[in-house]
Amino acid sequence: MTSYSKKKYVKKSKSAREDYSCRTNTRYEKRCDDFCNCEICCVEGPPGPPGLPGTPGTPGPPGSPGPAGSPGPAGSPGPPGPQGPPGPAGGPPGPQGPEGPQGPAGPQGLQGPAGSQGPAGPQGLQGPAGTPGPEGPQGLQGLQGPAGTPGPAGPQGLQGPAGAQGPEGPEGPQGLQGLQGPAGAPGPAGPQGLQGPAGAQGPAGTPGGNTKAILFGGVNTGFQRVAGSPGATSQTIPYVTGGSGSVVGFSGSINVNNLSPGSYSFQICSDVINDASSPLTSNIISTIVLRVTATTSGTFKFSIRSTAVGPQSVVFVSNGSPYVLAPATATWISNISGNPIAADTALSLFANPTPASSAIYTVFLNTSI
Repeated sequence: MTSYSKKKYVKKSKSAREDYSCRTNTRYEKRCDDFCNCEICCVEGPPGPPGLPGTPGTPGPPGSPGPAGSPGPAGSPGPPGPQGPPGPAGGPPGPQGPEGPQGPAGPQGLQGPAGSQGPAGPQGLQGPAGTPGPEGPQGLQGLQGPAGTPGPAGPQGLQGPAGAQGPEGPEGPQGLQGLQGPAGAPGPAGPQGLQGPAGAQGPAGTPGGNTKAILFGGVNTGFQRVAGSPGATSQTIPYVTGGSGSVVGFSGSINVNNLSPGSYSFQICSDVINDASSPLTSNIISTIVLRVTATTSGTFKFSIRSTAVGPQSVVFVSNGSPYVLAPATATWISNISGNPIAADTALSLFANPTPASSAIYTVFLNTSI
């Protein structure tokens, strides 16, 4: 025995004494006071059986299992064993009886407190992927990308349908005067008028002259060639007049394909320097202008007199058919009034531009010889 706990014992009935027990922290021992009036010495009795282990603490969070909880407190002592037989009366106290058999196990102790939480277990395996969440809202529009390189030109589209006719436009300006129509048939002769009084005698007339024709062959733009000339043009080998007079007429015959619209000038000149490329203004006696208003092909013919005033519809053309009035006019311009020439005048013809090199031109002179 290792420790004692003493208490004053109050004598009681046997049955009460049999039920009394002195409790120490570790062991129990009983003494009968039937033979001894001394204090009951309570000695440490034998240890009771270990209490049942406490229930496991509440499991911690998932992880490795925590250690077992500490054992619960010892259970209450079992009932005392049977009393030994009494010793002989009046004798000295008998020896201590043998230790009674171990009492039955006490009831299960109260559940011990929950054990402290065990350390966190190792991380579990990664769970399976969750189901995809709902589609997020549409993001903001991105910045505009750089312009792409131009694609190749597409094929030409089909021609669209004709548009509706527009409103009538304003009246255009008056067109050019049309060509002069052919002369009408002569009307019937009127009745003879009454004879008028005799007029005053007129001045004496000038002596009459003779009209001569001078031919020029067509060449490129510039001075034309006198017909029969050995090759030089008319500023180098001109026609020389034999007497004084005037230029009274001009005619032309031209063969050309697709003569373009425009003005073609023929200048009758006098005494041009022999190596000149064009006449001076003082050299020009008369100018004949051929004005063409539409592209025309064939052989043209025309003639005009120095007395004509303004454009004359005297140009005709034949292109595989009889001559008809051509879309052209001829105009006579007297650069020197009266178109005069003197004896021994060197005459030349200058064309600018020339309608064609396939041409013959005639200058008509009226002289005193």
